[in-house]
Amino acid sequence: MSLTDLSKENLPPIEKQDKPAPLRLALQNLSNSTKALHQAIRKGRCFEYSSEILNNLLKDEISFQVNSKFLQSQSDITPKMRSILIDWLVSVHRRFKLMPETLFLAVKISDRYLLSQETTRKDLQLVGITALFIAAKYEEIYPPELRDLILLTDRAYNKDQALAMEKKILKCLDFVITMPSSWRFFENFTEGLSEDIKSMGQYLLELSLLDENMLKFSESLLAASAVFVAEKFFKKDPRYTLPVYSESEIRSCATELLIIFQIANIHPLTAIREKFSKPQFHQVSTICLN
Repeated sequence: MSLTDLSKENLPPIEKQDKPAPLRLALQNLSNSTKALHQAIRKGRCFEYSSEILNNLLKDEISFQVNSKFLQSQSDITPKMRSILIDWLVSVHRRFKLMPETLFLAVKISDRYLLSQETTRKDLQLVGITALFIAAKYEEIYPPELRDLILLTDRAYNKDQALAMEKKILKCLDFVITMPSSWRFFENFTEGLSEDIKSMGQYLLELSLLDENMLKFSESLLAASAVFVAEKFFKKDPRYTLPVYSESEIRSCATELLIIFQIANIHPLTAIREKFSKPQFHQVSTICLN
């Protein structure tokens, strides 16, 4: 599949509509839910973390935060194009059965490159597939071959172009690839939780990748809110939190995660929804708010 014809942007706009009754009810319940979460803190019902590791992760995520308006510096690339690219990367990632962190790191790498490097829409897919290649080499025991990744672009690029882009990206990032992602926090927060809650939380986080506006939230807050919402879906009391976040911060992020969950059912980009409709992920994308 080639994404080089991004200029057409054949995606209908998602119009803002009145929130469906189930969504309104879910949002109304968030206030009471976040109170329960903070009660869980006071009762000591949170997982034990090394304060040093946690502080380092929180410190690092600030350094690598990407502003939600970062694409305004690009003259030829729009947020919609970014969404199309990520939707396609999800399909490629799934085809090669790569680790979840590889996807999140690839998006982080491509975003940080686009933050500072003017890029044409013609080269956007090259940035994305190269970012996935870099992330896979960093995270995977057996990363896919570059030639196999290039084939999935309908041969829009060749190996030399991809290797040249790899050098450009690594130089742009000062060869720093270790970057905290929402998935890295999510892995820690979900230790001991049921697999259905983990699948729902992962679904919410992958949906958040499509929406550049979600970049206004820190990686750790996204992960904390995703687990929080997932637990509420399955009517579980919150088992963890990060004390650095207030009730209003959790509620704000959780509310937007609920909205993108609802919009996913009508969104024209379907790779993530289809992925999480499978039994492997407990078919969480087919769950309705009630």
